[in-house]
Amino acid sequence: MMEGNMRNTCLIALVAGLAFGCTGSRPKITSEDQLTPAQLETLKALRRVNDGTSTVQKEIAGLGGPEKAAARVADCLKITAGDKKPGVLLIDGMRVLGNCGLAGLRELAGFSRGYVWQTRWQALEAMAIHPYVEAIRRPDEKTRKTAIEIALRAALNALNDGNLTVRDTAAMVLGNTRDPRAVDPLIKRLDGRCPAVASALGKIGDRRATQPLLRELKTRDRNYRLFLIWDLGKLGDPAAIPALQRIADTSKDGDLAADAAKAIAQIRKTQRKRARPPGGPLWTEVTGVRPGAKHVVIDAGTNRGVKHGDMFVIKRKNEYIGKVRVTNPWPTISGADIVEQKKPIKEGDDAVAEKKPGKDD
Repeated sequence: MMEGNMRNTCLIALVAGLAFGCTGSRPKITSEDQLTPAQLETLKALRRVNDGTSTVQKEIAGLGGPEKAAARVADCLKITAGDKKPGVLLIDGMRVLGNCGLAGLRELAGFSRGYVWQTRWQALEAMAIHPYVEAIRRPDEKTRKTAIEIALRAALNALNDGNLTVRDTAAMVLGNTRDPRAVDPLIKRLDGRCPAVASALGKIGDRRATQPLLRELKTRDRNYRLFLIWDLGKLGDPAAIPALQRIADTSKDGDLAADAAKAIAQIRKTQRKRARPPGGPLWTEVTGVRPGAKHVVIDAGTNRGVKHGDMFVIKRKNEYIGKVRVTNPWPTISGADIVEQKKPIKEGDDAVAEKKPGKDD
């Protein structure tokens, strides 16, 4: 029996992976007798993911599909994470939950509060990455809206967390939602050293953030100033040009001056696109390209009339680069599959609608 206990203890320890901030604590489950068959099967599945002998998607299927897998993995995470107690964090379990769609997202939202900070952090980090990878490929508007609501509530709550790492990761989640309801809470979190918050505001693209970000530029933290300049460029608000021009003209730091000049160029490019006559084709740009995948993100969504199936021509300095089809329109951005490309599509390329978005073929 001792050999069996030792084997099971090693199993749990291997599945657990890294212990973040933990001082040697281990799960209290030390015997196979204390695990249900379902829990033991789930832990073995997580171990296969951890040691690379299987894939996340394969194990999700083996555990009964996304909904059942989410419930079973969450049950095992609660054993090892320990409610409000130090414990070993199952990183791979969080990763599996992040790939279980809405069911996994709901479980991650639950882990983002009430547990040790390492668990809260990893739950939010998984929430920031994996659910959106899946959601952006779905044409189902209801699913996307539900995902945003779950993530928004969890991240807004975590934005007031007592741990800085948790707060920064919550800001990442809010930036990914692109939801304007997050703007005011994020602005309140700016305090002279919040690159994650500034980045989230830049992603959302709401001009309410322009003046607060300009005030942050007074910081002496060089790296933070670089973040702020970049994020002001993404906002595209011409009100930021005078401050950026001063940096470009007078800064003795070559990187700061160069980035300020780039931000000004980006703002002016955004102005030119927004100035195009009503009724003409929608102009926007590519804001993300998934490495190794034929999928991009464009900086226009349903709030600008984009809908599923819309085609965009990709250009670079008026040169034809390729063509993409919208597969997942969100409120302020859209996911699109690459239909054709003469050259590799890059972030910053122009995206021009083939027809006016919102009209049926």
